[in-house]
Amino acid sequence: MKKLLFRLALLLLLTHAGHAQVLLGTENGASYTTATWTNGAPAVGIVGTSWFMTLGSNASTAISDSTQNGRTSIGSSAFFMVGSTNGNFADVFLPLGGSLSSGQSISLNANYSWNGGTRGIEFEESFGAGGLFRFEHGGGSDALRFAQGTNSVVILSNAFNQAFTYSVAHTGPLAVSVSASLLGGGSPFFATNLTLAAQPNQVKFYVGGISSAPADINNYGLYANAITTVPEPSTYALLALGSLGVAGYLASRRKPAGQTTKIG
Repeated sequence: MKKLLFRLALLLLLTHAGHAQVLLGTENGASYTTATWTNGAPAVGIVGTSWFMTLGSNASTAISDSTQNGRTSIGSSAFFMVGSTNGNFADVFLPLGGSLSSGQSISLNANYSWNGGTRGIEFEESFGAGGLFRFEHGGGSDALRFAQGTNSVVILSNAFNQAFTYSVAHTGPLAVSVSASLLGGGSPFFATNLTLAAQPNQVKFYVGGISSAPADINNYGLYANAITTVPEPSTYALLALGSLGVAGYLASRRKPAGQTTKIG
């Protein structure tokens, strides 16, 4: 019986240790300043990864108040990205240190204002499958869209100055559930289940495609905040149980033959 328990516990450990899971934590703009949130900056809340940025000419990033231009707030210090003229983009990546795995989920908040140009949030598998799916706003319309590959659908007709929470949860080896809801608004207005080529291991924020340089160009930017990765508690409770099972079995194997435990 002890051998059977040991084998089951060892199998549980090997199953969860056999692949890198996303790192856990929350990235908040309040942890940075504009001067410290730069290309290559180590992540503060999701320790073990770093931000990566590619900025076209005059595109920029900053930490600022997300109520800019009357937007619904996602924090007085949030991540802000804005493109520039001639279609130049600000592309900002947050690698997650591993792939979304059993019992794990990713969520984040974002808000939008004017609809010129294009801005969005893409969940990616950066080692081969590329962009897996995305939420996108702009293109001359106030609509918020969900896209996978070349397929795109309007999920909300008016995203002007509104704030949203996006969530992605692992549901199978190559499957996730995805949802979008108004920030603090309860039930999702969009939810779907997807089959993917790979699990996401990176979030990309992109903003650009503006043909001119208006004085109020910040109105075309994207704010994001509270980028959070969490485990399902039961998964890690089982993992801890497996560790204890292995440790207990090994301890019993080390006990000298014939030795008994004295009680009292």
